Amino acid sequence: METDTKRIDDIVGHGLSDQSRLVQDHNELLSIVNSLKERGLRICYTFGVYDLHHIGHARYLDKGKQFGDILIVGLDTDEFTKARKGEGRPIVPFEER
Repeated sequence: METDTKRIDDIVGHGLSDQSRLVQDHNELLSIVNSLKERGLRICYTFGVYDLHHIGHARYLDKGKQFGDILIVGLDTDEFTKARKGEGRPIVPFEER
């Protein structure tokens, strides 16, 4: 899958909505990562629940950005979170995170 230049520019551009940066398809993400690497950018990845975003999350993500040019943040599914953290989690559903 080849990712067009506009899609890449939309993702790395400033001032765009979070929705325009959302990539849910793994093949599209792989294509985007490969395109970014071809541009000479270093890619970092982290993941988590982030159901109650707090200052610790903000600091963690800010620190993660220091290790590369692009930080990709993955979100755990509701099912995975519930299995790992218990029946009352996540507090905020996946679609809202």
